[in-house]
Amino acid sequence: MNRTLLALGVMALTGAGLVAVAATGCGSNGTGFGSGGGDGSTSASGNGGQGDSGTGGTTTTQGDGSLGSPASDASGQGFHSIGATDASGTCGLGSAASSATNESASTLNLFGQIVFYDDGGDLPKGRYEAKYLGGCMKYDWLFDWQVQASWADAGGGGFWFVGDTSSDRVVMAPGVTQSYADFDACVAANMTASPEDFDFDGGKLWIWLNDNPYTDNVAGPDGGNPRWRLTLLGACPPDITPQ
Repeated sequence: MNRTLLALGVMALTGAGLVAVAATGCGSNGTGFGSGGGDGSTSASGNGGQGDSGTGGTTTTQGDGSLGSPASDASGQGFHSIGATDASGTCGLGSAASSATNESASTLNLFGQIVFYDDGGDLPKGRYEAKYLGGCMKYDWLFDWQVQASWADAGGGGFWFVGDTSSDRVVMAPGVTQSYADFDACVAANMTASPEDFDFDGGKLWIWLNDNPYTDNVAGPDGGNPRWRLTLLGACPPDITPQ
């Protein structure tokens, strides 16, 4: 057979095959190869599903902002949607503790400074939970390790959640008043303290130590002063990122 005719026949068969592939896989209204998965959005095409304008075409719509797998920004870093909550449906606001150390009288006086949550921003009105996370201190170098010096109805010596000023006392932080010769025993005992749930009218919320003087105190070793986690028992407002 003439070589020219043979070449033309091969080209005709190859072209017919490409047309067949296009009709089944890539043409308008063809069957799809699109992915059916998505994290922050919903997809109109699935495996074998039909796209809006040809196969593999995926139509997305805005997600509802709920947390599943975190979405990713342009840098590939994960982030939570604004107003997201954790798996329990609450809004974690992080933890706080006094930065007082035993280096000098001035660093011990840091026990008297209020320590803020959410970078000192205003928190919404709602119901909150305070939970002890660890740490102890001494109210005098002659005393043993302790968290709270007395109960609220007995003078309230110890740590408080306060509002705009230390005189605006909201609720006493959870912890026991018993003292312990061993630091780890003190922490273990206070870990059994029940979290404190309380209603808050909104505004700034801080942790503060009600004591006087502060210069006779002993800070926990290696920054181990009493620490509490604060949680809003509800969804985070749009301007707060859960921690």
